[in-house]
Amino acid sequence: MHDRIEIIVNDQGNRTTPSYVAFTDTERFVGDAANNQAASNPVNTVFDAKRLIGRKFSDATVQSDMKLWPFKDLDERMVNHFIEEFKRKIGE
Repeated sequence: MHDRIEIIVNDQGNRTTPSYVAFTDTERFVGDAANNQAASNPVNTVFDAKRLIGRKFSDATVQSDMKLWPFKDLDERMVNHFIEEFKRKIGE
């Protein structure tokens, strides 16, 4: 419109949103909220979620990355859930 790029802040007032998704027995967190609780809930906090978008669970990159992540018991169903939840939260 005015030959300028406008960056819109997220609900936390930040210009970027971390690619984190987390869950507890009763709640799900995405972005800043997931990142904020990562230290107290590392096993159930998935980061680098954007790296999963568009990839299959069997993708060599996903399998390689999984060896470095602290979260455990990640299966194909969970990967797909995280991807869909992340897309929904960011409005894709």
